[in-house]
Amino acid sequence: MVGENRKGAHRGLWRTRGIRLVTGLNVWISLALAFCVLVMVNYLALKYHRRCDFSLDSYYRLSPRTINLLSSLEGEIKVLVFFRRGDSLCADVRRLLREYEYAAERNGKLTLSVKFVDPGRDVKETDRLAGEYSLTESSVVVFECEGRRKAVRARDIIDRSPGDRTTRKVVAFRGELVFSSAILSVTHETRPTIYFLTGHRERAIDEYGNASGGYSRLAGSLAHDNMIVRPLSLGGPEGVPEDCSALVVAGPQRRLSEMEVAKIAKYLENGGRMLLLLNGCYETGLDPLVERWGVKSGRDVVCGNPREEPGPLFVLDYGLHPITENLRGLGIVLYQPCSVTRNDAAAGTSQDAPDRPRVTVLAANGVDGYINADPNEFPPHFDETVDRLGQASVAVAVERGAVKGFEEEIKPTKLVVVGDAQFVSNLALTKGMGGNLDFFLCALNWLVEREAMMAIAPKSPDELRLDMTGVQKRRAVLILTFGPAGIAAALGVLVWLSRRR
Repeated sequence: MVGENRKGAHRGLWRTRGIRLVTGLNVWISLALAFCVLVMVNYLALKYHRRCDFSLDSYYRLSPRTINLLSSLEGEIKVLVFFRRGDSLCADVRRLLREYEYAAERNGKLTLSVKFVDPGRDVKETDRLAGEYSLTESSVVVFECEGRRKAVRARDIIDRSPGDRTTRKVVAFRGELVFSSAILSVTHETRPTIYFLTGHRERAIDEYGNASGGYSRLAGSLAHDNMIVRPLSLGGPEGVPEDCSALVVAGPQRRLSEMEVAKIAKYLENGGRMLLLLNGCYETGLDPLVERWGVKSGRDVVCGNPREEPGPLFVLDYGLHPITENLRGLGIVLYQPCSVTRNDAAAGTSQDAPDRPRVTVLAANGVDGYINADPNEFPPHFDETVDRLGQASVAVAVERGAVKGFEEEIKPTKLVVVGDAQFVSNLALTKGMGGNLDFFLCALNWLVEREAMMAIAPKSPDELRLDMTGVQKRRAVLILTFGPAGIAAALGVLVWLSRRR
């Protein structure tokens, strides 16, 4: 009996050891398999990865235009960021540039390297690079490619509301727009040249002052957008220069001579590009020219709802066109704009002619608006005897393709006509009204065929507001102060009562 008990004990001991060995072996095999699965998942994630943006506002998501721009480039782009770590804008710049790095990584022919330098900590490195790049201020992002450099300042990245420094808020983040423009400028050797017509009291690009009607702020924005801005007089024997990428006629207050109109007509016939900003109060002498291109301007003022207080026209109604593709939800403010409509009876072309100008409405007032027949009435008031109710367009785009048989010699002609010249003046841009500058830049980029920059709009930061009355605030304080304590006390009483039972 004793021997049999010992044999049973030995068999039980071996059985227990066997179970432990099998269990341990099973654990180690499971761990090894889990490790293999982990390695395989990481390998597959590294080779076949995809990023997803789950943020509500997509603040740093790059537009398709920027992604296409980066995918079409070759070479090396260096980005040098001079920002202090405590700067509120540094985090936004860092996150946005990370998206640029990721988009560049998908293009095997492009290398985009980003280097951050803190002027407050890396003093020696800052002094060395500031001398090398000729920098005179901090909070700058420098883009470089093959010796070409472009510096973007912090004030170019964000737009603030009017007011003093204590009350001004960030109303728009322009990081993607200015960064993509900088990349475009350093990767292309040539820059578009924009000429502004002078000699007829147009808006002057050298007229400074935030309270003026000049265009100095606009000229600065064009320069930062990698464009060359020059004045142009057509009073001499020369015509429009050959290097003119686009001609801007900004609100002439005097009539152009027949010789000047003929020079502009010849420029357009040869595939020119023109941005015409009108004023219904003045006769410019350009009416016959634009009518031949399918556009008719009126001596009137396009207004909003006559039942509302008279004021500037706030436009939110856009036509379908590449210029307005990314302006949905972004309004523009126009000051007494005249009507700019299609001229279906364009001279010299039939309705079915292949070279007939294609006219597209870009912006219009609402269906509840009206047209004031007197452009000199300020502020405008509705008079049912002479004014006309209804919708009217205030901006159009015209395009005519190359004439058959001359495709190589004559490029397509493009023309944009806007019934207001004040909406991008120094005064208007200082007030930060709507998307005025964005509309102008989109129109100009379409004219000079810089499609990569047209659909990049600034992003407005989401602001959560909780508007409460005084009574609601007091109730909220009482609920938040005594609510959790009261709930805990009630639960404690319920538990005590249940235990007593």
